[in-house]
Amino acid sequence: MIILDENLDQHDLVHLLSEWYPGAVKTVTHLAPKSKGTDDPDLLRYLYENRDCIFITKNAYHFWRRVDGHPRYCILCLSVDANEADRQFSLIKSVLQQPPFRRKQSRSGLVIRAVYKEAAWYRRKSDPTEFVIVFETGEISQRSR
Repeated sequence: MIILDENLDQHDLVHLLSEWYPGAVKTVTHLAPKSKGTDDPDLLRYLYENRDCIFITKNAYHFWRRVDGHPRYCILCLSVDANEADRQFSLIKSVLQQPPFRRKQSRSGLVIRAVYKEAAWYRRKSDPTEFVIVFETGEISQRSR
């Protein structure tokens, strides 16, 4: 299941993802109608309850290097300027087609930050390094943070 944050609750993006992704696509406000989205202190509990989900957000500030990964879900932070559903969809698709993220079991427990040409990820915010994959080549490297 893909769960989109309140800032990605756009009909066009939900439609594109629903057409492409084999699982359910929901928004955090649909999942928990009284949710305040990324500001909701219960958000991580909602993710925990929806095993193997991917939470997708544009709010990297609240998640990247601020939370640990959890084996029951994956957090994907999109670092895009545009609010265009086509660009967001293209980036999400690029990430989920990469070998480290294709399967639920391999992406669960990761916090991922994606930009147009690459994605970085970690499991624990205290890890001194992170992994990076370049979409075009599929090359994976490790870098200090």
